[in-house]
Amino acid sequence: MSARPGRRPFGGARDLPVRCAARGRTARPRAPPVHLGFGHGVHHCPGAPPSRAEAAIAPRVLFEQHPRLALDVDPAAAAWRTGALLRGLASLPVLLG
Repeated sequence: MSARPGRRPFGGARDLPVRCAARGRTARPRAPPVHLGFGHGVHHCPGAPPSRAEAAIAPRVLFEQHPRLALDVDPAAAAWRTGALLRGLASLPVLLG
């Protein structure tokens, strides 16, 4: 794929500065990409801190209360959602033991 001078195709839009310099171009310093799952700036989700706390605490408590927790399905056979917006398991059967 070729591009007009001064423009880059989308495939090269996220080149790391080191890779740009290795190709003989001057690389501009860039901030690392950030995850926008909870928004950014004025659009930041007010539920982000409790969600992060829950994600940190819930697995620990679950495994403390059910130390023999195990999958009840072959990991390769797990069904995934196929939607365009969200990626995740359709279900995750477990044995509490």
